[in-house]
Amino acid sequence: MGEGLLVYEACKLKNEGKSFDEVVCFLNENVLNTQLWFLVEDLNHLKRGGRISGTQAVVGNLLNIKPILTVDKEGKLFVFDKVRGRKKSIKTIIEQFKERCSNIKDSTVCIVYANCEEEAKELEKELKLFLPKEILITPIRVVIGTHAGPLALGLAFLSDEKKQ
Repeated sequence: MGEGLLVYEACKLKNEGKSFDEVVCFLNENVLNTQLWFLVEDLNHLKRGGRISGTQAVVGNLLNIKPILTVDKEGKLFVFDKVRGRKKSIKTIIEQFKERCSNIKDSTVCIVYANCEEEAKELEKELKLFLPKEILITPIRVVIGTHAGPLALGLAFLSDEKKQ
């Protein structure tokens, strides 16, 4: 959805009458500002995808560890943090949004989910308290869903902060 957000914003600019060069300039300026923060419910999906070891998956599932995942400037997935419990993991991605989205009132935020639409709607209610310009909710599709698994939940947004 990080790339999808850029495409969405580029289409809005084009519909506003911006030139091709202006849209390309926007994309070049914002590609490293795209933030994607998400969590997974079951670590076995990360194990199958080669992201973590079998031991890490077993121990993490037993201890109810939820990794907070994000993407670096090369587009590689990495674990930002590990927290215990789903509620705390959701609070963590909300905190990342608050910290990294400097101009929330002008922002479009995307919520992505896999088989947890009600939870995505609850997340939307929480994000509305910060008054973003727009909130989009979309399901995670099959290819990404295979790696993230059911109950994956995430946020995508643009930030003033460049990825490291």
